[in-house]
Amino acid sequence: MNKARIKDRIVNSKTLSNRIWIGTVVDTLDTDGNSRIKVEIEGLTEGIEKADLPWYTTAQGFSPASNSQTKLPPVNARVKVNFPTDDIYNGIVEYSVVSVPPGL
Repeated sequence: MNKARIKDRIVNSKTLSNRIWIGTVVDTLDTDGNSRIKVEIEGLTEGIEKADLPWYTTAQGFSPASNSQTKLPPVNARVKVNFPTDDIYNGIVEYSVVSVPPGL
């Protein structure tokens, strides 16, 4: 799906900013090496293919271990996402993991 069409469809139907969205991590293998993740967000990105989902940065680590590496939530973890503006491509995973599936 064309990125402009995704953005238009979402922005025209939802106000993203000033709201916390809950989603599920679907990809952590950022090919650009920028430690970003893809999140499928309930009520917002259903029906958008995984390849077309935007990459989001994380505002904090997700591990109690303190080191210089960025810690990413595992795939299938449920996280909170904030949008500073009404731009679907400007999301930030701001808060800690909401839940992690058993076995991870």
